[in-house]
Amino acid sequence: LIKKVGSRTAKVRFEKPFLVALRKHNPGQYVFVNFPELSRTEWHPYSIASGDEPFIDLYIRALGDHTQKVVKHAEECNAHGKQ
Repeated sequence: LIKKVGSRTAKVRFEKPFLVALRKHNPGQYVFVNFPELSRTEWHPYSIASGDEPFIDLYIRALGDHTQKVVKHAEECNAHGKQ
């Protein structure tokens, strides 16, 4: 799930892969995430906002080039009814 939740913020929620789901994730820890729609080779670290089983939630604020692309992508997904 990716959606725009403010003028400069996107919420990203994804289900933990099976082996990762066995670990506990706490707010403040970070994960490296790839958005293949933006780049197949770039991975960026993001702080975990919530690690409730079986999902991880990230809130990404548009601060730099890559995060601006993520928020724009979320906006485009919202406009086209995609998640």
